[in-house]
Amino acid sequence: MIQAKINIDYLAKLANLALTPKEKEQLKTDMPHILRFIEIVKHIKTQGVAPTFQTISIQNVSQKDRRRASLPRRKALANAAKKNSKYFISRPVF
Repeated sequence: MIQAKINIDYLAKLANLALTPKEKEQLKTDMPHILRFIEIVKHIKTQGVAPTFQTISIQNVSQKDRRRASLPRRKALANAAKKNSKYFISRPVF
């Protein structure tokens, strides 16, 4: 088993995960197994294997743009968590 000192809080922050104390304890237990699995995968011989970008053959899944009547503002805003009379209100992106 791989022994490594891992800062679970730092790892969760890097992964943008909000972990409960119970989840953190479970991750501490699971981490050596995860690292061991990664070590095994590193040694798999993949020379000559073509990269896989898509596992199923889907082509042209987008619909063509077409003109149609828009949703009335009242209906569009009906289920919005935050709104004023004309717009959705969201948190700043930047």
